[in-house]
Amino acid sequence: MLLTSGKHLPSAPGWVMQPKWDGVRIVALVEGDNVRVWSRNGTDLTGLAPHAERALRPLPAGTILDGEMIALTAAAEGPPIQDFSAVRNAVFGRRASNFLSFVIWDILRCAENDLRALPWSTRDAALAELLEDVPLHVTRTPHVAPDAAALEGWLSQGWEGAVCKRVRSPYRTGVRSPDWTKHKGHWRILGEVIAHGGAQSAKPQRVLVRHGDGRASWAISWRRPPALGAHVTISYSRRDADGSPRDAHVVAG
Repeated sequence: MLLTSGKHLPSAPGWVMQPKWDGVRIVALVEGDNVRVWSRNGTDLTGLAPHAERALRPLPAGTILDGEMIALTAAAEGPPIQDFSAVRNAVFGRRASNFLSFVIWDILRCAENDLRALPWSTRDAALAELLEDVPLHVTRTPHVAPDAAALEGWLSQGWEGAVCKRVRSPYRTGVRSPDWTKHKGHWRILGEVIAHGGAQSAKPQRVLVRHGDGRASWAISWRRPPALGAHVTISYSRRDADGSPRDAHVVAG
């Protein structure tokens, strides 16, 4: 089940809001002593997060879970920071890491029982019971009622945004559904274009932007690429552990 973009948080009853993680979407299948893991597009990720996979082994064989593979990095102050670059490096480099963990937010099957037709609230209750005694490296995503103040708090703590779900929604495999909406942060920063990436005719165009603090990062431009030396405004969803903007794209300049 895939997300649709939402402009406003739901105000009607019958919705919940969960923090939006910044990792790689996964589906995990428990097969007795083995756990298989795939990305959303079917890439086999089995073996990259050994501690998390080991934690799922005691679950009933045949169980299928939907969630995210994430990495957390210690911060100088405050709670750990989500580290997307660590996840990306593990996936593309095919390197196992004990720093990777799973965040689970849905259950498609428990043992041989297909739960997809059940409402989200029923599936979530089953998931809470199933993961009650699962050790570290696997957690269930919490939820609250949709609330703008809570969302702003999550964004200020480094979350990518929120996902809102209709509590009576079934799980529709592969469908982009209005019953699941994403609400991402939109931070802005000014910078100067110092390089282009790829052919000038390519769309979108990647541009390297130097920020006011001297650091540089890549952003996407869907319009005509700004000239070298141009001053642009970059919109992004959050800062990664290394300080680089995530989901960055040019909005003005």
